[in-house]
Amino acid sequence: MDKDLSNLYLDPPKKSLLGPLLIGFFLILVFAASLAVAYLFGKSQTQSLSTTEPVPTTEVVSADVSTWTNHTSPNNTYSLQYPSSWYVYYSDASSIVLSDASEPYKIPAEIDPQGHSLIRITENVGNIPDNILYTNSSEVTNPTLKAFTLNSYSGIRANVSSILGSNSAEEVDLTNPNGGYVTFQKELDPTGVFDQILSTFKFLRP
Repeated sequence: MDKDLSNLYLDPPKKSLLGPLLIGFFLILVFAASLAVAYLFGKSQTQSLSTTEPVPTTEVVSADVSTWTNHTSPNNTYSLQYPSSWYVYYSDASSIVLSDASEPYKIPAEIDPQGHSLIRITENVGNIPDNILYTNSSEVTNPTLKAFTLNSYSGIRANVSSILGSNSAEEVDLTNPNGGYVTFQKELDPTGVFDQILSTFKFLRP
């Protein structure tokens, strides 16, 4: 006998929630991952900026030598220019001292060398030496010694120790085309004027 199935209640087929749940979970993972990447990238950028040392910059300021004073050596061997506010002290007939202190010979006994400039220039006879030794040094060769050329004049340049306590003392020896040589000794120079004075130097023809 056939059963009448028309009155039976048939449940509609249930839709599976697994697909939407997986999609939602995947979207949440993608969103969380993007946030984590953005956070880590921003943190790395901040760390790199905070740990990177600043790049030092060097600016060379040219002196306006048009306002400087002209100087000619007593023996008419050379000429140069120096800041007009400086003084020239004649040590002897062949040596002068350029300084911003009016009485440089009182440095350091009576005048504190701190902040002052003192440059000594000496005329010498004979040939230029092959080496420049540190003061009170037993070294045979000065490791800072190098060939030096200025305005077509050849010579040598090296760091030296200073009795005035300067850590940047230097000596420059330039050969005079007319014979002999001239020595520049930078004993104090906190303003960096030494090289600018050198740039104005020239030998005079006899």
